[in-house]
Amino acid sequence: MICTVIFGTFQYNSVCNFSCEEGFQLTGARSLSCENSGEWSESIPGCKAVSCMSLQSPEHGKVNCSYAFGEYRYKSICNITCEEGFDLQGSTSLLCQNTGEWSESTPICLAHNVSLEKQRQSYTEAYVLTSCGLILSGLMAYGINYYRKKKNPGLLKKDIDNTNTFENPAFEDNETSFDQ
Repeated sequence: MICTVIFGTFQYNSVCNFSCEEGFQLTGARSLSCENSGEWSESIPGCKAVSCMSLQSPEHGKVNCSYAFGEYRYKSICNITCEEGFDLQGSTSLLCQNTGEWSESTPICLAHNVSLEKQRQSYTEAYVLTSCGLILSGLMAYGINYYRKKKNPGLLKKDIDNTNTFENPAFEDNETSFDQ
């Protein structure tokens, strides 16, 4: 309140102008004057906190707010959470600003699923592991073959088509029949 005084404080012809702090809006007349009857020209105005739109809980979510100057008014803070199995897309916290707008758009809750990037990563990891397994299997086979050649070169035989085969004497000359 800022007043101009002609004949003394709050005397005839005094004019008082009203304004509100940031985040509040004036309710009533902006300017009052003292009439010759000793009454003010209007009722004394007030300041009311700016209001933001009420927030609805997102589907599969919940809104929990704290109010500084009344429900969904200036400086109200609302926190949003999602049910289990759902991921929050957007900000977890919204603030009612002095403009009457929320600081962020209302978030949504989306069903949890593996993103395409995660699927690609899993596929790549599986491919690498399979490739490593195949390489290790080949190295083991080569190592076993190499070891057999070194350990007992007499077991290595060449077939007619020039392929290497191994003979195991433990199974040679054993004419045990399994027929009855």
